[in-house]
Amino acid sequence: MLEIAEAEGYHCHCETVNETAECARAEHINAEMVASQIWDLADAQSQDALEVLEGAVRILAARPGQRSLVLVSSGFLMATRERAVDMLIDRALRRNIMVNAIDAAGLYTKAYHDLLLAGRPDLETRKFQMENEGLTVQRDVLAAIAEGTGGAFFHNNNDFDEAMHKAAQPPEVCYVLSFSPHDVKLNGSFHKLTVTLITGGPFDIQARRGYFASAPLTDKAAAKNELESALYSQGEMRDLPASVTAVVEKAAGDALTVMVKIHVDIQPLPFRKEGSRNMDTLIFNTALFDSDGKYVQGKESSLDFRVTDAKLEELLKSGINAHTIFSVAPGTYRLREVVRDTESKKMAAVSCNVEAQ
Repeated sequence: MLEIAEAEGYHCHCETVNETAECARAEHINAEMVASQIWDLADAQSQDALEVLEGAVRILAARPGQRSLVLVSSGFLMATRERAVDMLIDRALRRNIMVNAIDAAGLYTKAYHDLLLAGRPDLETRKFQMENEGLTVQRDVLAAIAEGTGGAFFHNNNDFDEAMHKAAQPPEVCYVLSFSPHDVKLNGSFHKLTVTLITGGPFDIQARRGYFASAPLTDKAAAKNELESALYSQGEMRDLPASVTAVVEKAAGDALTVMVKIHVDIQPLPFRKEGSRNMDTLIFNTALFDSDGKYVQGKESSLDFRVTDAKLEELLKSGINAHTIFSVAPGTYRLREVVRDTESKKMAAVSCNVEAQ
């Protein structure tokens, strides 16, 4: 690729210059710099796309019923993000989320360009191949995500109404197949699966392409997943008596702050006795979502109890208060608060609307 860029740069800028050797060196340096900038931009765009998809998977995971995600994109590069793509597919599979992908570029046609290197047909041929292979590679990630989650990939077609209609509909027939592999090392490695019908027939089969042989979740990881699911859900949990309120205040300039106040009645908490102290820990997860349900920002904190009997008596009567502060832009938000007791594993999950004007 650098050789092609250098040759084109030389053709455009150096053929009429007497000091061709010096110009050629300058074009080599320039080609490397531009290539590095383009690659960094493409890599950053790929990371942004994966983060958006990850957020969508988290939100859907907290929704009830059958979940499917329609991904409409012209694709992005995954050369350095293959592991991240595999992890995204695995998270979607663990949460029973199917992804149907639509290639926004529509009908695929080979690209032809103006000849700049008539004297180098070998470079012209390589450039033609790379440009067309690049179009395919960008779309490979869409096919991989759809195939990996058992979804469909709609491409090479400009009928977007039909594609959207099919992508938004659940499969006509769905089966859950399971098996117990023997002698598999639980080291996180990926194992391919192939699903076929021995009876044949005009059927379109959509199935996951494999699985990760991961070790069972630790108690800490399981608790984190439980907290995450509760945070992105919209339902309320009242295992612990907790309430949340928000106060919007103006800061310097046009900035706004949201003061979040959480009150928890700690009478149901099973404090653990260690010597003369009563021990327990509460975990607070606070998040703001915009009016479209998109995650804006969040904070996690904890409150450790190491109190005497006398102090515990006071707290049992008054409850405890915690607070956190967010800096926000004007808008409408949904505040979500999840409180978890580490001793009893009980949780509270409550929400309230916030008008920051």
